[in-house]
Amino acid sequence: MYRALFIPLFLLLAACGSEDPFAAPDLPDDVGVAGDGTLAEVLEPIRAAWDVPALGAILIHQGQVLETAAVGRRSLTSSERVTTQDLWHVGSLTMAMTATLAGVLVEAGHLDWTTTVEQALPDLAPIIRVDRAVEPGPGADIPEALGPAGTVHLSMDDYGKFAAAHIAGTRGVDGLVSAATFARLHQQASGTASGLGWLLGVRVWANGIALHHEGSNQLWYANVWLAPERDFGLLAVTNGGQERGFRTTEQTVLTLIERFDAAQVP
Repeated sequence: MYRALFIPLFLLLAACGSEDPFAAPDLPDDVGVAGDGTLAEVLEPIRAAWDVPALGAILIHQGQVLETAAVGRRSLTSSERVTTQDLWHVGSLTMAMTATLAGVLVEAGHLDWTTTVEQALPDLAPIIRVDRAVEPGPGADIPEALGPAGTVHLSMDDYGKFAAAHIAGTRGVDGLVSAATFARLHQQASGTASGLGWLLGVRVWANGIALHHEGSNQLWYANVWLAPERDFGLLAVTNGGQERGFRTTEQTVLTLIERFDAAQVP
């Protein structure tokens, strides 16, 4: 139902005859119902169609996990199966975590919203660098200095708790920080669509404002959407990066929304 709302320009061009090596795959129309126990069966064709090693997803409703599953392998060269409790790299989704931690420190009186990194960490300021290259390999990642913006690894369940806290905060519930601080984190900066660690925009399927972020270190890809008006959120993650990771998680996001709608949960 909502797939057309997400189709990017390059898919529309492909439909008009342009060459597209990442054209949308043919997938079953029946995506099931959230909570029916078939999520893994639904994810596997998506994973296979986009040829990524693994794919995971979680759907949160009213602060609880409605469903979660992971399919595939830990790497292209491994036969070990992934699990929902594996630690998935979420890239720039880390930004909202760092912003939330800043909110905790502001409420505790250790910082204010205008404190700079240099003011907060004066001893580290002279040595912080963002251009030490990281050699390809199992431990490859973005430079350590960018860690607060993009190097967190965590389980989907743990990210689900973080997402649930932000959904509740948007609905006026205190949690990791006060509802007022959550409002500050979710407030659009003047002239932009960005909050502190979130992109914000109106979506029909969300019944209003949705909070969104995508993250990747070019080796992994994570895609999160929160719909506070409907009290639900979702995360799709894969250990395939770049364009293929984006397409995989976008397809998964669409599928999770359709499954949630089909459940007709209150």
